[in-house]
Amino acid sequence: MDVSQLIASLSDIATSINAEQDTDTILRQLIRAACHHLNWYRGTIMSIDLASGYAYVTVRYDPALVPNDGATNWALATSPSLVALRYNEPVFIPNAKTSAEFPGFQRESIEKDYSSVLVTPMACTDLLGRPIVLTLVSREIKELKQDDLSLIKLIVQLGTAALEKQKHILAQKTAAEQKEEVLGRHIQWMNQALSDDSVRNLAATIDPIFKQPLLVVDWTTNTILPSKSPDPRFYDDEEWRHYVESELGDRILTLASESLAGGATANVDFHYTKGTQTATAVARMHGLTVDGKAVGALIFIGDEEIPEIDLLLIESAKQALSVQLMRNQIRFQFEQRSLDALFIELIEGSWKSENDIAQRSLKFGIRTGARHRLLYVSYINADAIRSQVRDGILRGLSFLAEHFEPRAVVIARQNGIVVWLPEPEAPSPAYLKTVTAKIMQEVMRHHRDMPTIAISDPCERLSDYALQFERLSCVMDIALSLAKRGVVSASMLGPLSMLLVTADLQQIRTHINASLGPIILHDREHDTKFYETLSSFVDAGYRNQQCADQLAIHVTTLRYRLSRIVDLFGLDLESSQKRFEFELALRISKLLDE
Repeated sequence: MDVSQLIASLSDIATSINAEQDTDTILRQLIRAACHHLNWYRGTIMSIDLASGYAYVTVRYDPALVPNDGATNWALATSPSLVALRYNEPVFIPNAKTSAEFPGFQRESIEKDYSSVLVTPMACTDLLGRPIVLTLVSREIKELKQDDLSLIKLIVQLGTAALEKQKHILAQKTAAEQKEEVLGRHIQWMNQALSDDSVRNLAATIDPIFKQPLLVVDWTTNTILPSKSPDPRFYDDEEWRHYVESELGDRILTLASESLAGGATANVDFHYTKGTQTATAVARMHGLTVDGKAVGALIFIGDEEIPEIDLLLIESAKQALSVQLMRNQIRFQFEQRSLDALFIELIEGSWKSENDIAQRSLKFGIRTGARHRLLYVSYINADAIRSQVRDGILRGLSFLAEHFEPRAVVIARQNGIVVWLPEPEAPSPAYLKTVTAKIMQEVMRHHRDMPTIAISDPCERLSDYALQFERLSCVMDIALSLAKRGVVSASMLGPLSMLLVTADLQQIRTHINASLGPIILHDREHDTKFYETLSSFVDAGYRNQQCADQLAIHVTTLRYRLSRIVDLFGLDLESSQKRFEFELALRISKLLDE
């Protein structure tokens, strides 16, 4: 054994490793050096596939081997490789021909005429993560010396370094290719977002890149764009898209809005059904924002962890979708500002030319010469509603108007939304009822509390809008002050309610408590029915017999009660002035308590 030549040869190989030369060639040179300088006949580096139960040739040096001849895999059950890996120690077989411990080597040693075998584990894995061993074979029976083992250990270390270098280079190459792919996708998606105004087209380009099913939530139009099915056993892709659009839409919009209210991402349980079956998966939500304002969400459905490369692609997809939605948002806001300016001129009566305002109205599809109604939508606690929810309601009603009544226009106001609704040529209560029902349904998709919807009388001339909106605002103020929900109008509230809007409700309540409070308190403390008696007496038009019949008492009993009321509370029921004051207090009290 010429140690100096071996070390010189290994030094050259180490230089090749640092120069990042071909790894298979370097490994073959290492095996050749071991065989040539340490007197082994041939050698093989093998990958151990524990799952399949076989060892596979990675690199082989055999000077006598005919190309494409010789086995390329061995069953692990008959090989010492498992023993070497288990104990992380070399396994030496002095004479494989006579050793029955490893039948595979015994059979082959007789066929190939070799004797000693050394199997040494290497402290690394191949590119597939499989452990590796170095096997050396000698024709003669060898004596394994400690110096030989030390030199073989050095060879194994160089081989390990070569393989780790190869994996490092491959990892860098893969990372560079992935970054290049991400950059390419990013440029592609951003170009599409800037050149095409369709969110649906952009979502269709993004979807095939990911293995996970995804949903794109577009709050600028209140739509959801589904991709492939999360479970083909439940739904195929077409069935899934129909199911999302027809049944899951509202729930997904609400889930995304509530889950992303506190941050940019959220993982929540997502349930979907088919018949009596229910499936649950994780919905990984990523918010889409423009200037810190939520405009949508990108949702991935599935329990699997998202690969790192996909996380980079998700960021690019989010940016592209946000840009696309930003364009929609800017266009929507521009139209809203122009429409708001037009509407303010109408309701303030500040327009100077009927022709000018008629032409500007036509840009929004509004014919000012036709009959219109104004529908005012608001909430009792409008100030407490989050801006995101208010924006969602505005977009939802605009989208509803676009598809249900294309000639309707939606305008944002400080504490509510106004729907500028064309009146049909042959108006019917059913039409208005249908419109308000759809508005109610759409608003409650975004906020569970029932809103208040005030309806104006028809506007036929430009001059009508200022008057009708003033009355409409008055109706809304009354309805909200009385905590009324649902659809209201001036005729429904009555003239008394219309008078209340200009009054100080606190002062009115103080006056009512002064007039009726003692009677109500006496009834509570003495279990009398004076307040009920007075209320029925007023409702009966101060007629004794009719009031007695309503109370199901004898008229004599009624007269006794009335006399007691006069004595206890000093009410003068004979005076028309006092009657009026008392009746007004009584009716206002009932109105405020409704």
